[in-house]
Amino acid sequence: MSISSRRKIGTGTNWTFYPVRIGEVFQSRYQVLGKLGYGSRSTAWLCCDLRGHKYVTLKVRERDTPTIRRELAAYKHLNTISTRNPGVLLYMSLFGMSMETLRQLLPGRKLPESLLKAFLPHLLHALDFLHTDAKMIHADLQAFNVHLKIEEDETILQEFEAGELSSPGPRKIDGDRIIYESRGLKWPKDPGRPVLCDFGEARFGEKTCTDEIQPHVYRAPEVILGISWTYSADIWNVGVMIWDIFENKHLFNTHDGNDKYSSLQHMAGMVAVLGLPPLDYLRRYETSREYFDDTGAWKGAVEIPNLSLEDSERAAER
Repeated sequence: MSISSRRKIGTGTNWTFYPVRIGEVFQSRYQVLGKLGYGSRSTAWLCCDLRGHKYVTLKVRERDTPTIRRELAAYKHLNTISTRNPGVLLYMSLFGMSMETLRQLLPGRKLPESLLKAFLPHLLHALDFLHTDAKMIHADLQAFNVHLKIEEDETILQEFEAGELSSPGPRKIDGDRIIYESRGLKWPKDPGRPVLCDFGEARFGEKTCTDEIQPHVYRAPEVILGISWTYSADIWNVGVMIWDIFENKHLFNTHDGNDKYSSLQHMAGMVAVLGLPPLDYLRRYETSREYFDDTGAWKGAVEIPNLSLEDSERAAER
């Protein structure tokens, strides 16, 4: 079933998720305790390892899609890589709330500078490992895909389990399936390091790619232009994501008057904040003609907004 909470109201028969049920035991070992959360293509469940007497996470993905095939291939590839990088912390850890959930709980929905400075080195170490050792591009960096590792103290997991037993969360029966509301984890007493996860869009084994990647608001210029991209797309992605979680505001306007994503609006915003791209760069790619003329001047169908990086920063500080 599609056990995404986004489908709590609707019904359907074209299910792509296995119908997980609380209390169910997988492989005669892992018992489902409750639903942790969901994404656009997966759900996550807290389970008890009945043999190892410990908590584990079960992730249920859509069956037989390009995303799940990429993710499984990425995990297999990562398992073959060794590294001496001391800061690497990727998908294998038991983790708690995402950086996005944390941001939503903080005043002004902003990560304070001290917390951001503590998180960023770990995220950059993980990317350095992916790019340098694993030769992999994550391609989907966003605050939802960075979680806090649960360290020695498992109190919040015990509280989660006890809460589901004493006061079961909301659910809806849809035919022979049960759709559960997610039960969030509390803020841990000792927040762990950030964990980079979700490799459903990851690419490896290729020097450059040209297909569309990244959340719309975080797309790198080369992705918008439809030209070849590589590891640098991840670096761009980190930069604009940091702006979001620190300022609670997108750096670029990416939507048109109908609130639909517009590559023209996005590129115009980039030009407003960063200036025109180098002419020799634009002349290399025919796709740039949709946005720039032969002299490198903007010719897009939308106007460049009257905005600068300094203006954006001042506006975010109000």
